[in-house]
Amino acid sequence: MQLFFDPRTPVHIDGDVSRKSGTNEFQAEEFYTRPVPVSYLGKPVYLLTSKRTISSGEKFLYDLQTQNRARLIGEVTGGSANGTAGHPLPSRFMIGIPYERTVNPVTHTNLKLPA
Repeated sequence: MQLFFDPRTPVHIDGDVSRKSGTNEFQAEEFYTRPVPVSYLGKPVYLLTSKRTISSGEKFLYDLQTQNRARLIGEVTGGSANGTAGHPLPSRFMIGIPYERTVNPVTHTNLKLPA
């Protein structure tokens, strides 16, 4: 991510909000760019998407898009960018339960890629 921003200035990319285990309290963690020796600042960024683009790929796309740093081209993504943990069930089944949500510092919402 930091390759596409000014390496001299930290940029608030996104954050995750999750519930503290066994409580009704929430905690937040924020993520910022870090300095890198090479930067592509000023170069256009085009990212291809598909319905199979999910998880951290969606977060990456959304964060660059909301910072006006990339143009997205392609299909609507799968819609599964929040942290989810698998929990086993009887008869070899498993259920995925979200445990955190991403909050974007620009939109102040969760991920919403345009259709």
